[in-house]
Amino acid sequence: MEKGKVHTILKNIRQVNPLIYNMTAVHDASLTANGLLALGASPIIDGSVEEAAELASKAGAVILTINWSDRESFEKITTAGKAANKHGIPLILNAAGANFSLFRRQQSQQLLKRISVSAIRGDAFEIAHLIKEDRGDSGERSEAFTSNKSQLALLAAKKLSTIIVMTGREQFISDGISTYTVHNGDALLAKVSAASSLLSAIIGSCAAVEENLFEAAVSALMINGVAAEIAANKTEGQGPGNFQIEFIDQLSLLSSSEIDLYGSFAQYEKA
Repeated sequence: MEKGKVHTILKNIRQVNPLIYNMTAVHDASLTANGLLALGASPIIDGSVEEAAELASKAGAVILTINWSDRESFEKITTAGKAANKHGIPLILNAAGANFSLFRRQQSQQLLKRISVSAIRGDAFEIAHLIKEDRGDSGERSEAFTSNKSQLALLAAKKLSTIIVMTGREQFISDGISTYTVHNGDALLAKVSAASSLLSAIIGSCAAVEENLFEAAVSALMINGVAAEIAANKTEGQGPGNFQIEFIDQLSLLSSSEIDLYGSFAQYEKA
């Protein structure tokens, strides 16, 4: 993969303005919607169970988030997921909080039996849970087990037959054959509660305009990461509030030359 692919994807998002259907938490909605608009996509946030299938069928990509607190919400995202599958629309699962409670653990695994997802974004612990390799309850975060994150991403991609986007201080993308690492990003993203929701939506935006979902995922991490690095540099010493505002600005202003200058990724290993 070359950086020119990232240029093309970013250009196409801004030209096509793909409709991205986001089924996310209320507290994540504002940043996700504003970030997508800045990038060039057209967001729809959540919706009723009665319109879930219709909205999903009209979208360029559908983003599902494991943050529901009741069975009705679970049925709504399942309905949207099935509609996306029926119409061949990229379906991105944001696994944020998948390991927080017994209900979420059970329902997230049940969801993966009902629908086929194009990509899953999560940290090492969330991904480990989804493949039942967390070796403990929701409160146990075994750093020893998740220390080899590249291998965990590769294993999860094979087990779940999907693209895994593992985020955190180290970032890996795997399709079960190849694994790439993206070095862009900033620690301040961890202080923005909706950052994972927005990144999942950026992955969906890239997938909406690029058939190669693996390259779309790598591109999304670079776009998100480079914008975050520039924003952090411009707001150095000002804290996460100013960073968040500048981050949205940089998603709008991001150029191909900045991707070339700051973008950093590499193939990590092959199976």
